[in-house]
Amino acid sequence: MDDRIILDRQLKQAAEKEPMVSVALVTYKHEAYIREALDSILMQQVDFSYEIVVGDDCSPDGTQDILREYAGRYPGRFLLLLREKNLGATANSYDIKCHCKGRYIAQLEGDDFWTDPHKLQRQVDFLEAHPEYIGTAHMHHVVDENSRPIEGLSGYCEPGRFTMKDYLVEGNLPGQTATLVYRNIYKNPLHDYSIEAKAHDFRSDVTVTLILLSLGDIYTFTDSMSSRRLVRKVGETNWNSVSITRDLQVDECLLSARLLCWRRKEFGPTKEGNARMRMWQENALIVFLKHPCKRRREALKEVIREISGPGFLLFRCLSLVPGMIKRKLKG
Repeated sequence: MDDRIILDRQLKQAAEKEPMVSVALVTYKHEAYIREALDSILMQQVDFSYEIVVGDDCSPDGTQDILREYAGRYPGRFLLLLREKNLGATANSYDIKCHCKGRYIAQLEGDDFWTDPHKLQRQVDFLEAHPEYIGTAHMHHVVDENSRPIEGLSGYCEPGRFTMKDYLVEGNLPGQTATLVYRNIYKNPLHDYSIEAKAHDFRSDVTVTLILLSLGDIYTFTDSMSSRRLVRKVGETNWNSVSITRDLQVDECLLSARLLCWRRKEFGPTKEGNARMRMWQENALIVFLKHPCKRRREALKEVIREISGPGFLLFRCLSLVPGMIKRKLKG
């Protein structure tokens, strides 16, 4: 039986006794921003029940105190997962979703916020009326650390149906984390979704998108219904700040290889998937040759072996050269 049919049956059976939506809220050191995020959830005007599942990853500031305050003001609305030890961003995110009981999951990070009080209602109504879609996303605005709009930046997405081809071939995402609402695939999982915690230590947006698109298409609204906070400075805990000290080319190669291998294992090989695998092997070799170092050598080894299995590394690398030359001539 098709995975989507099984998933829909499971969700319908639980719908009467569980909340319609679980808001999966990821936080870490968000004391300065978390109230705005929480208020944007609580302002939602909906005709269904929802829960707020918050995972705070052992924040050293006052984030947990604020969460306890809100949970006390809204009894029964919150499930607080207050970590005593730091799990890491993606492990925290994955565990939150495993605790979600709703038929749908809406994602939000503690430094972002929603701007439209009808956001949840619109996205849920669409998914209820269109069972052929696994999830929805939408456009968003970009703001600074003081919630002021950053001129010239916006989260644009193509309207309508977003498919695996858009993701694999075009390399696009349907929307930013705070824009996503999708069917709860973590309840009675049909596949191993723990790859979200394993593929990368910080980024889960790319992983979640691949998982969802493996199960169905995503519909994108052109309306802006949330704001993403863009802060890039040492000491902040968001990805834009953390990435300052990361080798992003290595990160991209490793993440892509791990995800493509996961998809092949869970859903079988495809022509497009195989082509992307070879491309990322070539990319890993190019990254190493441009600036040879231990970190890039280890990454190259992992990408080659993750995709092709054990074998003599030099021979594997030499086999990639014709494809690299062909790409160079095309470019």
